[in-house]
Amino acid sequence: MEKLRRLPVIWQVICFALLYEVIGELGFSLLFRTIIAPGTFIAPGMVSLMVYKCFALLLIFGMNWLFIGQKIYFANFRPLTWGLLAVVWLAESAILVSIHGVNHLPWAIIMALIPGIVEEMGMRGVVFGALRQRLKGTHAGRNAFLVSAGLFALLHLVNLSGESFSAVCVQMISALGGGLLFAALYQRSGNLLSAMAYHFSFDYITVGMGTPGGHPAGGFQLTTLIVVLVVVIIEVTLAAVLIRAGKPQHRNRLLPKLGL
Repeated sequence: MEKLRRLPVIWQVICFALLYEVIGELGFSLLFRTIIAPGTFIAPGMVSLMVYKCFALLLIFGMNWLFIGQKIYFANFRPLTWGLLAVVWLAESAILVSIHGVNHLPWAIIMALIPGIVEEMGMRGVVFGALRQRLKGTHAGRNAFLVSAGLFALLHLVNLSGESFSAVCVQMISALGGGLLFAALYQRSGNLLSAMAYHFSFDYITVGMGTPGGHPAGGFQLTTLIVVLVVVIIEVTLAAVLIRAGKPQHRNRLLPKLGL
């Protein structure tokens, strides 16, 4: 571990992402899906999803403590923000109930909430935070966004175990745009809860539109790619606005906490 502590931050976060992918996703997932709770982690084995993601979260904390040491920042939302989020979540719930019925909601909530918390802790809290704090040079900020979003996209390669290559490629494109926006939210607010809230809101409606065991493993769909590209363009645009709009003290609340 001493060697990992002395590595440049770019190599530290690459090692972090690789270990998380191999141990936290492939390792724990296969363990729970084949030995502890045989079958898919998607319903009826939702408990195994929650348990193995908890182990993945512990892995994130452990790796951060062992060789990165990045502080993660949280703060509470204002009442108005909680109110707006509640309106969004109720609207999304109403849409999902109209499509699948009320019994579908627990599955949709878990499928959006658990991965969202774990992924934001690892990829924005640890990876983006470490890159943003320690990368040096004229383009350090831009590189922190691009590297963290790129690693986040690559993490979705694990889905090749159950989905087609074309479907996973579309997911990676979507994750790239989402990763940039999540990082922009974290930098602007200085509060990882904001990235978690958006991540949950996005996954709740998109993943929730599906059904347990219903992830597509079929071929390439041009319509899906077009929709994803439009969403990515919107997310990248929003990320640029969050990064550049307003006074520095309003758009970079994370940076003073990082000593920048």
